[in-house]
Amino acid sequence: MQTNKQRITGLDFARALSIIGMIFVNYNMVLGNPVDTSWLGVVLHNLSGNSSATFVMLAGAGLTLMSYKPFASETEKQKFRLIALKRSLFLFILGLLLYTVWSGDILHFYAGYMLLGVWFLYRPLRNFIWCIVGLILGFLGLVIFFDYSTGWDWSTLTYTDFWSYKGLLRNIFFNGWHPICPWLAFYLIGMILGRIDWNNTKIIGKLWIISISVIVITELISAVGTSVIATNNQLYPLFDISTQIPPLPLYMLSSIAISLLIILVSVWFCNRFGALKITGALCKTGQLSLTHYLLHILVGITGFMLIFHPEIHSQKEMLQMSRYSPLFIAIYATTTFIVLVVFSVLWKKKFKQGPLETILRKITG
Repeated sequence: MQTNKQRITGLDFARALSIIGMIFVNYNMVLGNPVDTSWLGVVLHNLSGNSSATFVMLAGAGLTLMSYKPFASETEKQKFRLIALKRSLFLFILGLLLYTVWSGDILHFYAGYMLLGVWFLYRPLRNFIWCIVGLILGFLGLVIFFDYSTGWDWSTLTYTDFWSYKGLLRNIFFNGWHPICPWLAFYLIGMILGRIDWNNTKIIGKLWIISISVIVITELISAVGTSVIATNNQLYPLFDISTQIPPLPLYMLSSIAISLLIILVSVWFCNRFGALKITGALCKTGQLSLTHYLLHILVGITGFMLIFHPEIHSQKEMLQMSRYSPLFIAIYATTTFIVLVVFSVLWKKKFKQGPLETILRKITG
């Protein structure tokens, strides 16, 4: 297990990759056509779910790296837990505020992952494993016994009773975009990754084998299942790993493996090419990931709509507007990311933390 606090730059690099993935996915969802069948449209669609899963997994690793010490005293443990709890509350409030302009917000879920993750900080790894398995299989049971569509208006992609306490809890724990059950599994796996020794080649080698093997197996099962079962069959979603709605076991396993592979590749790349300027720039971008998440929603999406589509005042109207081509989405998303990279490099020349990261630390410690 890792006992030092040296920053793992590969994780920052992976955060940058998750942010660019989320930019592509969210821009395509709001401005593009998510069901476009062109090759570029298919690529944009297939980014859905995996970018957010990687973001959540890295958040879990971040909590461990920030708070976990194998031989921490009880006083130190309480201090770390208190800081994490305060940050969870901050993110929850920020997420609710962001939800008023962006119903696809992940921060209010992120707050829930952190709140529950605090309980696992000093638990043995077997507790993590049992909970991860329970979350993935338990969600399948929930979908069987409860109506997954409750609260949703699928024609407008709006959650009709989000602001009621029942609707809010249902959204966060069961059928929102990134519900705690089963998405907490990504966060817990990230917490495990935060404990491992990234200099141990034997452990890293096993992770490479596991991630690639699971990707191959889940892809094969999905390919066979979706080719044999009709799309209108109730069993079809069990084999469809191209969508996170609902996040059934095969999708979860596939996204866990893909996210892990992205992180492994990022760590390898930084170890091999860490001296390159582009590597350093992307690592700086990853260190401001929370700020960039907020900026791409408030400026990249909300700002774009206010300037170019001021006549649109609701999500229903947004879904009915003319859609932009996959090429436009790719160019716009890439341009946004380049601007964020430049901003990150310039900001880090003067400041240690990003704007939102600084506010978070000032308020919560």
